[in-house]
Amino acid sequence: MRSEILEENRSLNRREMSEKRTVLKSMPGELGVVLTTRCNIRCIMCPDAGRAWELPDNIISQVTGLYPYLECIYWRGGEVFLYKRFPELFRESLRHPHMRTTIDTNGLFFSPETAEEYVRRGVTVVVSIPGFTRDTYEKINKGASFDSLLNSLSVLKAEKEKKNRRIKEPGYTVRTLINFVAMRSNFRETSGAVDFAARYGFDSVRILPVMNHTVPENERIFSLPRRPEWEELESMLPEIRERGREAGVEIMSWLPSDNYNDPDALNAAMSNSPRHSDTDILCDSPWKRMYIDVGGLVRARPFCREPVGDINTQSLMEVWNGDKMRGFRRKMLGRGISELCYSFWVSSPELRSSMGLCW
Repeated sequence: MRSEILEENRSLNRREMSEKRTVLKSMPGELGVVLTTRCNIRCIMCPDAGRAWELPDNIISQVTGLYPYLECIYWRGGEVFLYKRFPELFRESLRHPHMRTTIDTNGLFFSPETAEEYVRRGVTVVVSIPGFTRDTYEKINKGASFDSLLNSLSVLKAEKEKKNRRIKEPGYTVRTLINFVAMRSNFRETSGAVDFAARYGFDSVRILPVMNHTVPENERIFSLPRRPEWEELESMLPEIRERGREAGVEIMSWLPSDNYNDPDALNAAMSNSPRHSDTDILCDSPWKRMYIDVGGLVRARPFCREPVGDINTQSLMEVWNGDKMRGFRRKMLGRGISELCYSFWVSSPELRSSMGLCW
């Protein structure tokens, strides 16, 4: 379902990109928002642990004011269901049926009532699950109960199946996705990802690398030269993908490549990546997206090194065409992408091929 405002904005945006403009009249088509760092559990790999922050009230109207232009919005925490104004933000989004919504959650809040409210047409639910056995899950997600997770996922699956029987528009069915952050404690449990995902009705499993600076040394496996655990995990992926195809579960790997510490090699790899055919721009994020990060810094995407603004001192529209965002667009046209992006992430070919904020 499309709206006239959305289509006009998309058309204007494509034209401005093809003309390599750095000051835009078009609005962002995707928005990511970290709502809060509050959480009901303590994951050992959480990059935001110990940082107290919530989206300020004065930004709410600016976020909802962008809804008519957005193809999708991505909500992230902490735990989004602990942000006091999330129900208000979500209800307002329902007035814009063209907009898809991605909710990133630990998956422990789905009761029949919350599932009825939030599992709706056009919604993708991303659940962080770092282990498919009780011991591993509860070791990594401290304070969480594996039984509570399974009960919550059963509710989520039932509500998804019920809603999808009624939804006829392609692209707007309810989707569910597992984020699995791989580290030494759990990497062998990727072998159980397909069976677990199929049992609870997930469409996809995304395997992500733990970031070295967020966990103790004994959990780090994605260091160069390659550690044996990294090699073993890579060797497991072909069989996991094949089992996923048989079960109808998509397997995505965002594991880094060996060149993530080599700017020249990474730039060469990026230069050979497909460009947007009508613009010849390698990454369209600075023209299409904004992401409000913890603390209020704004980036084009979570994987961008440089903040392009700060909601503590600027409005979202001041950020969108501010000096830093315009400069970022100019740098992107220069194609030296390794200095703009966190190379640990964009060295992954599969991540580079899915540049959007939503799934």
